[in-house]
Amino acid sequence: MKHILAILLAFCLLLTACTPGGNEAGQGKAGGAPTPEPTSTPDPTAEMQGDLELFILHELGGGTLQGADFAEVIGMFGGSMYVPKRYAVKLNEFGEVNSTEDLPREHVTYTVTGYPDVLDSKQYVTGVEITDPAVHVFGITTEASAEEFMAAVTACGLKAVTPKNMSAADIARLDYACAEAPDGKWYVAISNTDGIRTIRFSAPTTNEWGVMF
Repeated sequence: MKHILAILLAFCLLLTACTPGGNEAGQGKAGGAPTPEPTSTPDPTAEMQGDLELFILHELGGGTLQGADFAEVIGMFGGSMYVPKRYAVKLNEFGEVNSTEDLPREHVTYTVTGYPDVLDSKQYVTGVEITDPAVHVFGITTEASAEEFMAAVTACGLKAVTPKNMSAADIARLDYACAEAPDGKWYVAISNTDGIRTIRFSAPTTNEWGVMF
């Protein structure tokens, strides 16, 4: 069985009206200023994705990432986990990573499952884990504080989420913060996990048939 462990384009065109010289009302005045070059705001999705190869809820046409650029991490049920081969990962004879324990301390992993239900045939990236401080998302890295993280994600339109199952002491101890996507389909959080600063994206899925993995 397979393994589980979870656009806006906006353009602004600035037009400046020019006052032609030579007419009675405009005599003695300089000609109108040149029309500035059109400018555009950055693509919010591109800014959020940053250095990631794939963003949360990216659909996989072939259903798998295993290949030249990614290696599957064995040990999940109901889905698959992949790590980019640009990290120094030890591969078995089948080109796979034997377990998450064999991952380098600093890495990015992608979890792929059916979506919106885990048994759906279409496969999507429903989880991303970042422990590599060189990887930027939202213009920040894992080295950001919870306050810096929240400022960056809310600037991209996300909404702060207060965890219901964490005490204020735990939130402070883990330097934890979480935010929800504008469409409510995915979340992103930052925290100290086992001494490693981690950013995690997750897109909740359903399990309508109650299958035990």
